[in-house]
Amino acid sequence: MTLPLPTDADVHTFQRQGFLVVPDAVPVATIDMLAARATRIRESQLAMDWSQGSTRPEDQVLQGMLELDWLEWRTAAFHQWTLSFASALMGAPLALWYNQLLDKPPRVGAATFWHQDGALMGADGGDRLISCWMPLQDVDVSSGCMHFLDGGHQQGILEHEVVHGDQPDCSRGACVVDPARVVAAPLGRGGVTFHHGLMPHMTHENRAPHWRQVLIQRFFEGRPPGSGE
Repeated sequence: MTLPLPTDADVHTFQRQGFLVVPDAVPVATIDMLAARATRIRESQLAMDWSQGSTRPEDQVLQGMLELDWLEWRTAAFHQWTLSFASALMGAPLALWYNQLLDKPPRVGAATFWHQDGALMGADGGDRLISCWMPLQDVDVSSGCMHFLDGGHQQGILEHEVVHGDQPDCSRGACVVDPARVVAAPLGRGGVTFHHGLMPHMTHENRAPHWRQVLIQRFFEGRPPGSGE
């Protein structure tokens, strides 16, 4: 069943694990439409390269956002569903913070190191953050599916490598995790994952012969950071 209602078991699993895999959640027609928009953004050269000046193709990840092709996307049924589902998992009303389209090129798309989305948000900011990760094609370990640290959100903010200077709030490099607790989350088209703001997660490089396209929606309890007073 697409756009399923969250169950008590879903909420319990999310609270225990810090992440939830929901297969067959979004209609394939919706995924087709989102993939076409993501491709149009990329081919129109509107996406930003995350390689930070590197000339190595294996460092490349392209970042865009749905607004570059679809201003009214927040009215879509899939977005209203993800917002409602995320709110149920967090047990609180949430608001959209922002969205990202992340494209990893065929065979050389960059890996994403272990990190927590909420690591830079202060003592309690990560506890109010949840992300929905929606691949626009089948994903497995070889193409860059998500990997999570089972129960890792219960460890609080982990130490991250400093990569942009010596100030603690610039720590945006990798964190270290216990490999025995790592869970891979391959997904078919239409599946999504939700993860807590303090959940350590990563993706491998894309070694598949096609682009790996993902839509990420981040939701926040209360006023999202940067939204003003």
